[in-house]
Amino acid sequence: MKNFKRFASVVMVIMMMLSMMLPAMAASITIISSPTNGTDTQETYKAYKIFDATISGENIAYTIDSTNPFFNTIQNYSVNSDEEGQVFNLVRVNQTNTYIVNVNNANFDAALLADALKAVITDDTAVAGSVSSSTNGNYVINNLEEGYYLITSTLGSKMIIDTLRDITINTKNTYPSLTKKIVDGENRVDTITADRGNTITFEISVEIPMTAVGAITVHDILDSSMTLGALVENTIGVSVSESACEGCTVDYVISAETVANNLGQTVTFQYTATLNTDATTATAHKNNAWLTYSNFTSVKDEVTVCTYQLDVFKYTGTDENKSGLAGAGFVLMNSDNKYYCNNNGNVTWVEAINDATEYITSEENGYIVVFAGIKNGNYTLVEKTVPVGYNPAQNASVTINNANKTGDTQITVLNQSGTELPSTGGIGTTIFYCLGGAMVVGAFVLLITKKRMNREM
Repeated sequence: MKNFKRFASVVMVIMMMLSMMLPAMAASITIISSPTNGTDTQETYKAYKIFDATISGENIAYTIDSTNPFFNTIQNYSVNSDEEGQVFNLVRVNQTNTYIVNVNNANFDAALLADALKAVITDDTAVAGSVSSSTNGNYVINNLEEGYYLITSTLGSKMIIDTLRDITINTKNTYPSLTKKIVDGENRVDTITADRGNTITFEISVEIPMTAVGAITVHDILDSSMTLGALVENTIGVSVSESACEGCTVDYVISAETVANNLGQTVTFQYTATLNTDATTATAHKNNAWLTYSNFTSVKDEVTVCTYQLDVFKYTGTDENKSGLAGAGFVLMNSDNKYYCNNNGNVTWVEAINDATEYITSEENGYIVVFAGIKNGNYTLVEKTVPVGYNPAQNASVTINNANKTGDTQITVLNQSGTELPSTGGIGTTIFYCLGGAMVVGAFVLLITKKRMNREM
């Protein structure tokens, strides 16, 4: 039996020597790295050789040299502390540094092995091949010998593959993604309306892939109508960058530690901004966010903030023949029975009508007053000051729903002029005078007639 084992060992050594005399077949690895949620540029993929491979027909033999930087990891790699958990059985070839690799397939897990092997890589670990540029999202590592390789990338992905032939792999699921929303009570929305001066809460959610390694930076651009506030809650591991990217309002950094602690999960944080006096009522104010991770750049996600205005035209006459009317003063009340107040361009709502901002129509303003910078809602227009000689107009209900009330849709308010009412006292006295005079004349005529009749008798 011993002689047979010695003979088998000699045969194996001869086979190994013959295989080394044969020219090695060169193979290539094509890595498809075309993310659907962004673009990557100049990523670096590295190939580390774990095992040599010898092919004879349909048979494949794997060997490893004891000088290989992964040798100790392979020799001791186990899925548990029991001997039965051992994944590899290494058989030394005579007294050489070469070991035949036998695999316990029941315990083999490529993903777990990749983690274990990557953990021992240092800057000095020999690289069998690498690539740092792509063509149409494809990275190609050429001229690799037949063997078993660990592939790593600067995006954190890690794969174990054979190069017994040319091979293509896909890493499209290794990228983080970002979503930006506006907090509207319990809802998360893409569009909101607001009063000038309102504070708005934005929410950024970043999905972190299982393979991520290193920090993720969120870039944010706010419209000039927005004044940046602070993080609502300083989530552990999320901080404001000292220097934002060119053109950015602010950058937020999710630390490498936070990324490592949240693999396969979503990291969410919020920050505030105020709609300032630059907010125009004719523009949708757009706000963008995106992320960078290593050399990967995600697509942008956009939210919108809008504000509106209410124009009131005061007139007299008829609908067909309107004539602007000066001297009418208006205030605006919201659905909470509070009144519009213009505070240096920002909008506040006050309890008392006397504290409200009242706008007076005049010839100079075209008999139009404007309540600017208000959000969607139900409002009541109140004529507080009535022009002299005119009756007060009834309160008008106005609903703003994603549109300015200007131009053809502006609110028109009619005032009817007063008319002189009849004076009942003057007319009544005249009638009494007339009736009294007629009665006196009638009595006088009756008296004369009676005297003449007496004489004739």
